[in-house]
Amino acid sequence: MIGLDDGILDILKVSPTGFEDLVCMKIHQNRMMGISYDNINGIVYTVSEDKTFRISEANSLMMILSLPHREPLLVMTADKINKRMSIGSKGGEIFIYDVSSVIGNTAKLLNTLATNKHGSIRGMDLDLRRNYLVTGGFDDGELAVFDIDKPNREKYAKNVAAFPGKEKVRSIVWIPDRMELAVGTADGSITFWNAVKGKSLCTLKS
Repeated sequence: MIGLDDGILDILKVSPTGFEDLVCMKIHQNRMMGISYDNINGIVYTVSEDKTFRISEANSLMMILSLPHREPLLVMTADKINKRMSIGSKGGEIFIYDVSSVIGNTAKLLNTLATNKHGSIRGMDLDLRRNYLVTGGFDDGELAVFDIDKPNREKYAKNVAAFPGKEKVRSIVWIPDRMELAVGTADGSITFWNAVKGKSLCTLKS
């Protein structure tokens, strides 16, 4: 699945001889920023700079739900075990949705969290063992760790750590065994951070 700048989602079949277009449709009005696929139920989740979180049927890309927001949506990560989607916005907000009833055309907003500096969130990852959600800010470089709690307790979610990192975060990976973050930024470098102490460990440059 490939999301394009013009809001088109292209679903390709990959074979030893090449690629075959299965479905290609414009489903957003602006750049697509995140895609997640539920292969069991045949559902595609997408977020876009057009400020919508869209849920579509995978075979046809027909819309199931489209949920509007106030700011462009820039990143999304899926908790497929607990049927939760976490979405980061340009305004620094994080939206946690219960998508367990999507087939019944409903998705419940469980909580809305905010980063300290309210900068654009471009990096996001999950630690399913601890129920941690980690985020990285593009504008300010802020790195944050949220405890989003167990299913049905999301209202108790809270920020448990936040510290300044490098600006223009593009991607972030949580390393649970070491409580570390690997953070990729727009300059092509990857910096490893100790999330407990909030200190950088080393930087790899391309």
